[in-house]
Amino acid sequence: MLPDDRTRNQEQSHKSDPAKLDTAIQCLLAPYGNSGNRRDRDRALQYLLDHADDAHPKLLALLEQVDTGTYLTPVVMALPYFGRSESIPVLEKVMQTASEALSLSAGEALAQHPLPTAMNALIRGLTQSHSNKTMIAAADGLMTRGDQSCCPLLLKMIYHPDREVRYHVLQAAGQLNCLSQQQLQSIADNDSEPVIRDLAIQLLPGNC
Repeated sequence: MLPDDRTRNQEQSHKSDPAKLDTAIQCLLAPYGNSGNRRDRDRALQYLLDHADDAHPKLLALLEQVDTGTYLTPVVMALPYFGRSESIPVLEKVMQTASEALSLSAGEALAQHPLPTAMNALIRGLTQSHSNKTMIAAADGLMTRGDQSCCPLLLKMIYHPDREVRYHVLQAAGQLNCLSQQQLQSIADNDSEPVIRDLAIQLLPGNC
């Protein structure tokens, strides 16, 4: 998607046409995937960004519905481009409560969000949630965000009892260079799950 400067739409005063705004939102949600449709969605997103004061609350309202389906993924992924703080608690709630696929998208959106408080939401998802899917989404988001300051928290989760959580935490910790060679070798030698031992071997220096 677009644009490169995600913060330029934090403040704007363009007045939108309500009908065009609704059409742009529907276009953003269109499930079709050919190149023409993608261009239409990009144009729709640009219209929404150009009229952010009106568009952003409408997009947030879609995600605050009782039933959030994967068809709302384009809305989730569009929110970081607005660069607005109001989207962070909404994305955090989606990460915590939505389906696995939409939760992962919300984690990715928080990773792409330009405000530093988005990282705090990912950290809460990793360290305070009792949901495995939320912890996985948060770990993936922290890996994408690429901030090594989260390494101590990832290391605390490296021996989580659930193997899928453990895999994603190890993947994030490895990509962020949180682990020493000795730590990786210990996991490669001792973890109970072959897939995690294999990942640790892949992350060892010289194997990446």
